Amino acid sequence: MNDLINIRDYKNTKCFIPKFIYSWVTIFIFLTIICILIIFNFNFDFYYNTKATYVKNNSMLKVSVLNNDINKITENNKLIINNKEYEYEINKITNQVIQGIDMQQYSNILIDLKLDKKYKVENNLLDIKVKYDSKKIFEIIKNFILGEGN
Repeated sequence: MNDLINIRDYKNTKCFIPKFIYSWVTIFIFLTIICILIIFNFNFDFYYNTKATYVKNNSMLKVSVLNNDINKITENNKLIINNKEYEYEINKITNQVIQGIDMQQYSNILIDLKLDKKYKVENNLLDIKVKYDSKKIFEIIKNFILGEGN
C-alpha cells in the first residue's frame, strides 16, 4: 500500500501562482496601452527663439532672422516675452547680407506691437518666442519614420 499518494502532501498554491502572475501582467499591459494612448494625444508646440531690440523713435521691435526662418515670424501674429503673449503686426522687412565665415542673408523685420513700459528702453535687447507649429507626438513619429518635414 505504499503506492498510494497522500493528497495532503500537495498544496493548492501551485495553481494560484500562475493565475496571480497572469493577472498582474494583463493589468500592466492594459495600463501601458492606456498611457501610450494618452501620451500620443499630447500637443507639442514648436517655438522660434530669437532676440529683438526696441527702437524708440518708431516704438517698434527690430528682429534679425535668417531668410530661411522668415516665414516663422511673418505667418504668425503672436509672440511671447517673459511668458506674456503679445499680438503684433509686421511693419517693414529689409534684407541684409552679413559676411563672415560663410555668407548668410538675414532679414530685418520691424514689428509693431504695444509693449509694457518696462520694455520701452532704447536699444533694449529682448528675448522673444514665436510659436510657429503645434503637432501631436504621433505626427512627429510618423514624419520621422517617413522622412518628411524638418
